[in-house]
Amino acid sequence: MCSCSRSVPGSAKFLFVSKELDAESAKETELHRAARYAVVVALYFAAGKAGLQFASVNSSVTAIWPPTGIALAALTLFGLGMWPAILLGAFLVNISTAGTTLTSIGIACGNTLEAVVGAYLVSRYAGGKQVFRSAQSVFRFATIAGLCATPISATIGVSSLVLGGLADWTSSWTLWATWWLGDTTGAIIVTPLALLWYGTSSVKLWNSPQRAEAILMFGTIIATGLWFYTGATPNDFPLGFLCLPGVVWAAFRFGQREAVTGVAFLNIIGMYATLHGVGPWVRLQNNAMLVLESYMATISLVMLTMAALVDTQRQLNESDRSAREDAESANRAKDEFLAMLSHELRNPLAAITTATSVLRESPKTDASSRHAVDVLSRQTRHLAHLVNDLLDVSRVTSGKLTLSRELVELSVVVARAVESCKPLIDSRSHKLELDLDEDPIWVNGDLTRLSQVMLNLLTNAAKYTPMGGTISVQLRRENGLAVLSVRDSGEGIPPHLLPRIFDLFVQGARTLDRSEGGMGLGLTVAQRLVHMHDGTIEARSAGAGQGSEFIVKLPLSTQQPFPARVAGHATEQMYPKGPPRRVLVVDDNADTADSLATLLRRDGNEVRVAYDGPSALELATEYKPDVGLLDIGLPGMSGYELARELRKIDGENPMLLIAITGYGREEDFRESRQAGFDRHLVKPVSFERVEQLLTALPSAPSAVS
Repeated sequence: MCSCSRSVPGSAKFLFVSKELDAESAKETELHRAARYAVVVALYFAAGKAGLQFASVNSSVTAIWPPTGIALAALTLFGLGMWPAILLGAFLVNISTAGTTLTSIGIACGNTLEAVVGAYLVSRYAGGKQVFRSAQSVFRFATIAGLCATPISATIGVSSLVLGGLADWTSSWTLWATWWLGDTTGAIIVTPLALLWYGTSSVKLWNSPQRAEAILMFGTIIATGLWFYTGATPNDFPLGFLCLPGVVWAAFRFGQREAVTGVAFLNIIGMYATLHGVGPWVRLQNNAMLVLESYMATISLVMLTMAALVDTQRQLNESDRSAREDAESANRAKDEFLAMLSHELRNPLAAITTATSVLRESPKTDASSRHAVDVLSRQTRHLAHLVNDLLDVSRVTSGKLTLSRELVELSVVVARAVESCKPLIDSRSHKLELDLDEDPIWVNGDLTRLSQVMLNLLTNAAKYTPMGGTISVQLRRENGLAVLSVRDSGEGIPPHLLPRIFDLFVQGARTLDRSEGGMGLGLTVAQRLVHMHDGTIEARSAGAGQGSEFIVKLPLSTQQPFPARVAGHATEQMYPKGPPRRVLVVDDNADTADSLATLLRRDGNEVRVAYDGPSALELATEYKPDVGLLDIGLPGMSGYELARELRKIDGENPMLLIAITGYGREEDFRESRQAGFDRHLVKPVSFERVEQLLTALPSAPSAVS
């Protein structure tokens, strides 16, 4: 209880302080509101007195009435609650000029109602404070100012003058037209000026180059205004358009705010010149000011619209740029994700591939186990093919894949593809027919990528041909082109699907068991690769169940083949098996490293294994291997860093460094070369490929005896 009794005075004190703060805040708000009222009244009064200096048809009627713009801007910015300030300002202007109390009240009521109606319509239908944001809202503002709001003040004001005996009914139309035009031009010229300078959420500041340009621009506007309006030009020539380049400059380079400011400068110069009897409008006598203000109001609307369109286009360009950057960022993220995904998928595939090779070569593997090993091997190759397609389609479609062109003999391309696809063809009991031209057919291309095209076509034929079907491959010359076709007796292609067969993810009708497999990427990759070789690929089919044929046409090479420049020639040199080697295997995946080491030892090689970069470097320093089989994604030190360090300790006989990794992008190959690798192999790698590289290695003093 004591604790509660002590807390009461503290709570009461807090409430008291809180009430004091609220009272001070309310008092400050009231002061701000009062100051705002006072400023609006003063501005309205000063502008009104200045405008009435140009009155000609009646002391209370003028073609120049900026208070309309001030009133409309004030109510749009601060709310309709500012109407008393407009009423008071209008009353003071008229009572201090020539009006009676009643006529001054009537005119003040008309001016206030005009501002209230105009501000309400602008807020309701034209965007409020953002009324000049678009060309459409500028048009709505002009309609509201010219047709909806200003006729109210003109009608009530002229009626007050006539009823008060300060004007005659016979001149009412002239008075009404002058009044209406003065209010309309005041709204169109002054309201944008006030809203754009004061009403924007943040005033755009000019940097140094913009300040210099702004000074030059406004100087040009003022100079052309003085030249035109002060009578320096012949009055017989309509040269008013010469004032437009400056405000157009402002609209395009800066925006609406600077454009309407330039129009205001021209308007001030024009009013001053006309008032002093010079300039092109003087000859119109009483109508001079009407024509001047109409001209300026028209320029103001045109510049507002033009600047709005320019700003809209600028925003669209910015949105396009932002969208492009977002798309590029998303594309980079996609590439990084695919690279990571392929790496993570290829690592276990490499371990499985190596393990199946160990099992296949084991003398203890019986016939049933060997069948299981063959199944594992086929499915691993299939999964590796899917991973490669997934990564390749991303690189090909984004234009990041490059070709290593050289002279290629197409029969070797066919042989390599057939060798890779043979397990799938045999598993489905297909009959493979080869009809190859007897003479070598040479093209200038990338052996690996052309083999990939052929493999994709053969795989597609094997998958979509029922068990026991026929696949025919033909290679021939035709009209200066190399023609390679793959025809099958399979499911065929429906007519509606034929035009889109090379599109991404497009596939024929699939059964629920999805026995064909695949993701609809192979044909897309094949088409893009053929196009990169300046060739064409065409799909033909008589319809469902009628089989299909894919025809690839490539330009024949005009170069004469030389053995040193030939890739994939049937007579390429076969290296005799060399002596055993000292091999260092480095991979953080222990299954992959140990399995590969087992296979290498069976061939008589001396093998050391490390599972991270620092350990591998320490081991290599004392072991002095002939060959290093290195993964790239290693803990402690990347494969690239390890390769650079190993190159530093190379002796007279540099070791052969081979990257065996899940990273297979073009930039990965490039970075491997820069780090000092001799070869870059993408997992899963067959042991036969590793054996081929070791066999091709010249003899070294450190060879195991």
